[in-house]
Amino acid sequence: MNHRTRHFIQYSALALAVTAGVWSLAQAQSIEPATAAPALATDLMGRTYPITETDALVAIQNRLNALQQSGELERMSNQIKANIEGHILEPQPIEGIVTVTQNAVRYFDPTWVLPEDLYDDAGHVMAAKGTKVNPLDVMPVHKKLFFFDGRDRAQVDMAKKLAVQYGADFTPILTAGSWVDLSNEMQQAVYFDQMGKMTQRMSITAVPALVAQEGKLMRIEEIKP
Repeated sequence: MNHRTRHFIQYSALALAVTAGVWSLAQAQSIEPATAAPALATDLMGRTYPITETDALVAIQNRLNALQQSGELERMSNQIKANIEGHILEPQPIEGIVTVTQNAVRYFDPTWVLPEDLYDDAGHVMAAKGTKVNPLDVMPVHKKLFFFDGRDRAQVDMAKKLAVQYGADFTPILTAGSWVDLSNEMQQAVYFDQMGKMTQRMSITAVPALVAQEGKLMRIEEIKP
């Protein structure tokens, strides 16, 4: 684990400790009776009680020391570390993705319309507002993109077969499951569609799906496992 991750985990533990009740200690107040004195016309009527507050930083430090001595702080830190590592190694499955029940083929047009004029460094208009742009004209996709659920053995087996068939032109992308475990199993890089950006862009709602460029469109083949 690098030092940045370690510092983040330590900071998270402190934050959790504060939310666990440390701050409330800093706000605790004690009231002590004042020495009685004759009331003057300018004084408040009745006896007064000075309010003394525990210094917030001292209270937090005392609470953290108590948590550390009891071992609770280490437990909380380890739990945060485990949660972070778990989300990194196996992100949350993309919502709304189901398993293909019937083979189908459809096409996705990545063309988009410029919402405003596009200028170069000299201030000249490169493309006017309303111009249609197809990213495939500039950056064609040469690889086969295979979206699948890594928790489904049938889909994993399909990914392995396609990896052999397409070789270096094959890119496996998970919608659920552990990319680390499958990278080791398949002996190649396996990616994860973070936050569902790619599947949402191409309206992919069922996997496994094999995506490849065909002309100026993206061909999406849904394959029943």
